[in-house]
Amino acid sequence: MTHEKKALEPTASHITEVVDHKKSTKQRLDALDGQSTRLCVAVETFVKKVETVEVDIRELNIHLDESRMMCAAMTGAIALLFDLREKMEAMRLQLRILQRVVGNGQAPAQEYAPRLKIPEPRIYGGVRNAKEVENFLFDMEQYFLTANIEDGARRALQELKHTGSIRDYVKTFSGHMLDIRDMSEKDKLFTFMERLKPWPRIELQRQKVADVSTTMGVAEYLMDYQSEPIKERLQVNSQSRGR
Repeated sequence: MTHEKKALEPTASHITEVVDHKKSTKQRLDALDGQSTRLCVAVETFVKKVETVEVDIRELNIHLDESRMMCAAMTGAIALLFDLREKMEAMRLQLRILQRVVGNGQAPAQEYAPRLKIPEPRIYGGVRNAKEVENFLFDMEQYFLTANIEDGARRALQELKHTGSIRDYVKTFSGHMLDIRDMSEKDKLFTFMERLKPWPRIELQRQKVADVSTTMGVAEYLMDYQSEPIKERLQVNSQSRGR
């Protein structure tokens, strides 16, 4: 009996080892299964992030296309502004020629209506809307067109001198004033007087004119006396003394 028991001991030991090995293998399989589950979750999370990035890239491409369209529109608007500026310079030259040819159609200086004030363009809010961009470009066009006209009028006013008749001088000065929006009444009067010939300036100062409209109106009446030939004025003065 003891001999049989000793013979079975190796078999029992082997069975124990097999059972232990089986348990160890199961534990490893369970661990691998857990790692596999975590890996699957990580892969799913990564796939979702990739899909989100792809959506962001598509939206970015759309925004880039809109930005390119806006840049192209702005470039076209700038080119249009330069073209309008050249046309305005040509029209201004033609207007000056017409003013010289048509001298008798000049209205009194007091009847000139003040130039309409063009509002500054609205600030673009960045809205990607074709109508909004179109309105913004139109405002920019109107603003710069008006600014170019005013700048040209100021330059012409700086170069203006009383070299011919007072009527021509008043007509030219009044035309420039229609294109200048923010010159004060005091500056207008000073500029008008400063560019006159000495004799009408002295006469206007003697009459103590206070505003540019009155000054231009009075100046037009001075023209008749100045335009008379010297001999006729001397004859009139001699006749006055003889009486």
